[in-house]
Amino acid sequence: MRKIAVIDGHPDPDRAHLDHALADRYTQAARAAGHEVRRVNVAELNIPVLRVPSEFISGEAPREIADAQRDITWADHLVFVFPLWHGYMPAYFKAFIEQVFRPGYAMAYNAKGFPKQLLDPKSARVIVTMGMPAFFYRGYFGAHGLKAFEHSVLGFAGIAPIHTTLLGGVGEVSPGKADHWLAQVDELAQHDGEEPAPERVRLLPKIAKTATVIAGVSAAGIAAWRYAASRR
Repeated sequence: MRKIAVIDGHPDPDRAHLDHALADRYTQAARAAGHEVRRVNVAELNIPVLRVPSEFISGEAPREIADAQRDITWADHLVFVFPLWHGYMPAYFKAFIEQVFRPGYAMAYNAKGFPKQLLDPKSARVIVTMGMPAFFYRGYFGAHGLKAFEHSVLGFAGIAPIHTTLLGGVGEVSPGKADHWLAQVDELAQHDGEEPAPERVRLLPKIAKTATVIAGVSAAGIAAWRYAASRR
């Protein structure tokens, strides 16, 4: 049995949205399989936007955010469900992520070296809905928004492995197509509920950490090169 936190990131509380149905279905399937599940519904929260760096680094999380942090701390597997807006997550959900994944909770900065990852070990499933075909988002746009969430937020906090499920073409959804996606979520809940082998528990987080460090160093190098080029 696993402890699973399902984070429904759609900012609109209207229950007619597909994302809410997907989060509901995952919750039901996981509980039916005997797992403990807690829900975080972002649309129901009052989330202030962080404007000042000091608020992010050393500020105190609002009560509702602290409640969500406790659910995430409790869980050993996290499920994020949200729609793709302008290539990334909606701004309201981004505000939630910034409030939750603060220094001191998700990571601890050191005087030297890489920050300590405070949410290791946890695994994650990211389910993203979008109007365009999923292969187009991956192939043409490179899924940059999704990769940023995986590496700069989840991976940076030590969460691994991270599995992604992209559902494209949700603009005009037929009942049959919606039923297919809901059945797919049933299968995901059963698969995610399986305890990972000990080798995966030990090795995959280390691989993810190494990949995150390499990505960070590469990004820093590119940024430095661009800055130098702009000064020529």
